[in-house]
Amino acid sequence: MTRNEVVWRIDRAAEEKLTELNLRGLNLKELPPEIVKCTHLTRLDLRQNQITYLSEALGQLSSLEGLYLWCNKITSIP
Repeated sequence: MTRNEVVWRIDRAAEEKLTELNLRGLNLKELPPEIVKCTHLTRLDLRQNQITYLSEALGQLSSLEGLYLWCNKITSIP
């Protein structure tokens, strides 16, 4: 999946005020900064990607209760 397709999913989730967003298995190397638009998210599934670090932008998702990260390559968490 291309970056533009991922950003499209994020934008749609923000517009529709979704509480769950599944970005599982999309071969993401990083989480696009546009994720901060998704202020209603309570669950974010990032499993089975290639993510090596988590952006501090995740801290802006104040409603987030579940963050699913297994099967990534994360080396540090801010």
